[in-house]
Amino acid sequence: MDLSLSNERWLKRASGAALKCDRSKRIAFFGGPEQNPANLDRQRGFVEELRALGHNVDVHHSDFTYNGGAALAQAAFSKETVPDSVFCANDLIAIGLLDTLTQDKSLVAPERLRVVGFDGLCQIRLF
Repeated sequence: MDLSLSNERWLKRASGAALKCDRSKRIAFFGGPEQNPANLDRQRGFVEELRALGHNVDVHHSDFTYNGGAALAQAAFSKETVPDSVFCANDLIAIGLLDTLTQDKSLVAPERLRVVGFDGLCQIRLF
């Protein structure tokens, strides 16, 4: 099986299904290293599908780590306009994002924030 094709295909399905019944206006993709093949596949699948549905997506890159997610949260949620939906290219980025928003009260998060991870780590269920 071609894992890169699976990444891209899965994300097209997931992003399309999630946003067809959602009212997200400010959507972000929090990815891993910019030239990482898995990251590129996940980004392509997510962004292409959402653009086909008429949505803009802000793309941000860091590491596939908890600290990468924390850094992306610091950058994106310290601005005046923040995302109301974030797709994270893996669960460690999602955990770093959620943990940072929970702990750092100087960051502004919308009342309803949708966060999607990609890996299926059992730790993500803690949030």
